[in-house]
Amino acid sequence: MSFAGARQLRSNDSGLVDDALAMEDRHWSQFVVKENLTKEKYFKILAESKVQFNCADQDFVSYTILDATTMGCLPLYPNYLTFPAVLENRERYLYKKGNIASAKEKLYELIDTNLAPEYVDFVYEKYEDTVLRMLHAMGFQNLPPAITICEDL
Repeated sequence: MSFAGARQLRSNDSGLVDDALAMEDRHWSQFVVKENLTKEKYFKILAESKVQFNCADQDFVSYTILDATTMGCLPLYPNYLTFPAVLENRERYLYKKGNIASAKEKLYELIDTNLAPEYVDFVYEKYEDTVLRMLHAMGFQNLPPAITICEDL
């Protein structure tokens, strides 16, 4: 499954777009390119998907990995920037940056596995209290009740 909030799937490397569209043709029951999505449609598709693939060079910890793993998708990210740490160096979810063969191999392994998707809460759990930790770091030790109520959610 490939997502784009834009009208068309795009990349700095047009060959990757061609590869994605060719993969959609070959594996139409398992790989679909979806474009021009609303957030509601995006989350619905994530909830029904098995793998979320990322090949962006500029991302660090992105909302896409948090969205996808929260919805139960297996992540596949480059072994680059902060992704190895976010994914706890679990090789199953990391491919060699810039290596299309590595990305394809890992993607096919995740798509073709007969195993039920792993519980991937290890990815997003560490970020759940980020806003609260930021407020504490700024000196807000005695937070108003509205803030502390959210802490229990």
